[in-house]
Amino acid sequence: MQPLLSLCMIVKDEEKVLRRCLNSVAGLADEIIIVDTGSTDTTKQIAYQYTDKVFDYQWTNDFAAARNEAVRRATGRWILTLDADEYVQNHNVIELRAHLENTPGTEPIGFVVPILNFSGYSEHQTTGILQSTALRIFSNGHQLYYAGAIHEQVINPQGSIKHVSLSSCIIFHTGYTEQTHKEKNKTKRNLDILDKVKNQGGLKTPYDFFTLANEYFTAGELKKSLYYYEKAQRGAKPTEAFFPHCIERLTRVNLTLERFKEAELLIEDGLKRWGSFADFHFLKGLLYEVCGFSGNAIAQYEETIRMAEKKEAQDEPYWLLNLEYGKMLPYERLTDLYYKQRDLQKTVFALTKLLNMNPQHYQSLIKLALLLTKNESETAVISFFEKMFPSHEKSNHLLLFKTFLLLGEPGISKYYYEKVVTHGGKANQSDVLRYAILTRDRNLFEAELLSISNESSVEDISKLKFVASVLWDDQEFIGTLSGSENEAVNYLYELGTALHLPNTELPQTKDEGFLYALLIDLFVLRADSTYDRLINEMATPSLINKLSHYFYRQNMLEMAFQYYSLLMENGELGMDGYLNLIWYQLFEGDREDAFLLMQQAFQLKSSSLALFGTWFEHSQNAELNKQYKQLFQDRFPAHKSLSFI
Repeated sequence: MQPLLSLCMIVKDEEKVLRRCLNSVAGLADEIIIVDTGSTDTTKQIAYQYTDKVFDYQWTNDFAAARNEAVRRATGRWILTLDADEYVQNHNVIELRAHLENTPGTEPIGFVVPILNFSGYSEHQTTGILQSTALRIFSNGHQLYYAGAIHEQVINPQGSIKHVSLSSCIIFHTGYTEQTHKEKNKTKRNLDILDKVKNQGGLKTPYDFFTLANEYFTAGELKKSLYYYEKAQRGAKPTEAFFPHCIERLTRVNLTLERFKEAELLIEDGLKRWGSFADFHFLKGLLYEVCGFSGNAIAQYEETIRMAEKKEAQDEPYWLLNLEYGKMLPYERLTDLYYKQRDLQKTVFALTKLLNMNPQHYQSLIKLALLLTKNESETAVISFFEKMFPSHEKSNHLLLFKTFLLLGEPGISKYYYEKVVTHGGKANQSDVLRYAILTRDRNLFEAELLSISNESSVEDISKLKFVASVLWDDQEFIGTLSGSENEAVNYLYELGTALHLPNTELPQTKDEGFLYALLIDLFVLRADSTYDRLINEMATPSLINKLSHYFYRQNMLEMAFQYYSLLMENGELGMDGYLNLIWYQLFEGDREDAFLLMQQAFQLKSSSLALFGTWFEHSQNAELNKQYKQLFQDRFPAHKSLSFI
């Protein structure tokens, strides 16, 4: 009796994820065929636990060829293809199999299924979901085969394939995470393959160009990606499945490259075609925001959320391309814009919404904890987070301990550290050392130092040893840093040594980013005298600007404005500093002062598009508006045709 469904896979070194994938098709696939292209780990041993149809294949830099090797061995009526870093939602197995049983295979049919791609640092630290679709189930026995060395597609040599949407099969994909890309060096591998194909004249179709553009986009080569996205757009039919993805990517690239008119035209086209979904509504808000029209951006984001929530209430999909465009990303942008408008109540509301949607959204947690600790008592803050992150979940103790430790809150950090210890948890070593410094527990610090493992970050531990040495005036803490091959560690030793010697000039570093991070640590851990000395002797205008923005974001406005004033007096205040001051004056200070600051900033060569957008959105002075519109057109001729300016 012919099997109903054959799973066909190609794998290489997938021991971390293969078992999850194969477990997910239990009860769904009747036959599993795995083609291994050269694994050196336990991938094949795992595969043999699920099937005896495991075959070796010599890799030829051609994904289609490897896929076809698996497909030609399939005996089922239908073929399902998965990658090892994917898995299926298996609670619809009965429904899906019944659908395949009842669909005649008399003609070439391909089922297009939804794929939810997790993004973020790793599989366990995701920050978003990007939805796509792909033909993953197709009828066997019609000479269908894969074509394309990379991002291969199913082809019918005799004609077309009937495409049918199939929502009962949902595939989850974890291969887009930063960790996976780094471990497998996917982008370089893919570009090497595509460049080879391109040089041989093998890239011909709009989809080929779209595929190449995606790889350049991932690699950060935006101008190259722009060229190939535009080439794909010109040749593609609007009915092709990848077409809306191409328009969305093209829009994002144009926004990043500050080709705002091109982005606006693409957004308007996207709204005409797919305006019933949230995607291009969000992108329109993003265009307003980067151009400085923050009021327009807020209104657009809020409307996008209302639209998404209305469709969600009606149990309808509110996104076409990216699940995050409907709610997560608009709320993320709104948190920054509400804060700029000094509406802290709305900022807290938006951050709370984000955490309700994703409790692991760490950046939102940090921002929310920061705002609450600046405005509420420790008891009130703990009570708030106890409701949001229930105490019976042990992982919450560690998450909140790390959060308040990073913010330099000794009382609340102590509360959650004791929770971690009481419930048998274990914080990482650098966090325990940081906590010991923050709470001035030298005994704990010294005890933890004795158990430092090789897995700990050398730079993090060395930095904390440095802070401990200046805080407790004990040079022994940095004695082990001497002669390190790590340049940053060696610098910490030299700096720490100099700080312990009277009237000694401090050694300089060319790594301003490292010095900035060190100063933040000193400030948060309240090593005030060392912080002040480094600022007085080593700070550059660039560094002071960065610190000013840090204090502004931390809602430590007195500190931020002190630095901003000093920079302004010396003619060294950067455009971001001007914009922060302008926004503060517009919403909490004196609007007249805000307009005077804007006029002063217009005299700088670095005046930004966001500055002009802010002026145009808030100024009622017709004469000055005319003057600055001309100045805007002179400085930004490429943007003068934007419809909202």
